[in-house]
Parts: sequence; structure tokens; C-alpha cells
Amino acid sequence: MKLPPGWLVQSVSDATIMFVLYSPEEINDRFRERITITSGSVDKDTNKAYIRDVKDNFLSYYEMYTVLEDGGSHMMVTGWLNGLHVKQYIKFIIRKKISYCITATALPDTYDYWEPVFKRIIGSISIKN
Repeated sequence: MKLPPGWLVQSVSDATIMFVLYSPEEINDRFRERITITSGSVDKDTNKAYIRDVKDNFLSYYEMYTVLEDGGSHMMVTGWLNGLHVKQYIKFIIRKKISYCITATALPDTYDYWEPVFKRIIGSISIKN
């Protein structure tokens, strides 16, 4: 993956979370934007079957949410997570029965500013397995 200057990569030793990418710290920042990359094994061979199975589980983490876009291998959601109102772009990928979920998160009022950066970073991610 290619990150813009100032972004921080944190490798996480969690059962599912692989990496968290953080935007540069800014003075008086209310929230540090991030991209989270998670993985896990699945018994489905297609994004469509995986996404159908995982969406309800994924959405169960929100206290309240609205699905803004529901694409074939991605979705856009706004809602409340742990008391914080966020907007997220979530990309689902399956490679050799391993699932990858790439989630870009920002506050709703700053998401449009960060979206081109998120999409460049996500577009630069290469999965090799």
C-alpha cells in the first residue's frame, strides 16, 4: 500500500485486525481518521455470498445506522459507534477463502474531504495470498 506523508501504520496483533492506518495528527482535531484492515477465513468463494452473510453482523456493531450505498463489494454507512457519529466506506474482498474488510472512517462533516485520500490508499492496497 502507498500512504500519503504523515500517515501512521499500526500493526495489530488481534485475531482479526491486521492494520490500522491513521491520518496525520492535527491541532484541535476532534477525530483521527483511519482505515482499518481486517481478515478472516470464510467458507464462501464469492464476494456476493460473503457480503450477504457479513452485512448483518457488521451492522450489529452500530447503535444506529443508515446505509447510504450498498454496492456489490462495498457499502457506505453513517451511524453511531461507541457513542461517536461516523461515516464509513467499507470494501469487502475475498481471496482464496480469506476475507478482507477495509473500512475507512471519518466524521460525517469531514468525510467528503478525506474520501479522495481514502480511495487512493484503498486503491493502492495489494493483497498477495
